[in-house]
Amino acid sequence: MCQVSPKPDSLVNALLEDLEQQALGLHLLARDQELAEREQAEYAQVSLRGRWHGAVGAQVQVGLSTGQRLRGTVQRTGADWVLLVDALGAELLVPHHGVLTVAGLPNRAIADEAIGVLQKLSWRSIVRGLISQHATCSVTVLDQSLHVGRFTKAGADFVEFAAQGGDAVVMPWRAITLVRVASP
Repeated sequence: MCQVSPKPDSLVNALLEDLEQQALGLHLLARDQELAEREQAEYAQVSLRGRWHGAVGAQVQVGLSTGQRLRGTVQRTGADWVLLVDALGAELLVPHHGVLTVAGLPNRAIADEAIGVLQKLSWRSIVRGLISQHATCSVTVLDQSLHVGRFTKAGADFVEFAAQGGDAVVMPWRAITLVRVASP
């Protein structure tokens, strides 16, 4: 039995090639859509905390809920805070709840599983450390008022602050937007 191959320029051959190209195009389109959906689903798992952890060493600009704008290098990060160092070397502790915008974050993140123990320290743990060190701080709260003094006690949902001049101030944790730590 003899098989005859169709002529390269035959109508049937052209039709088959066209159908083959359409099928290949549909396959590639479906694959691209699946990859895009998978990428979106994976990115939906990325947290701002992971982005902060991936930004150590980066220069960022931070907009706070008080309207303040900070510029500094991400020095350290924790579970719910970031430590920036500004151009003058001042240490700026910023709780995540005080942040409205961040510019300059690198396009990378570190997964929660890969974060070390120190990076899991909470904002409250950091303030408790400042209490034990009797560190002098400047604290900005939501109403944009500035309090200079030191933290003295940490409660469940508040912190006590001894302002210079002797006034004691009680602040809800969520009211604190920025802590500038004085140099020793």
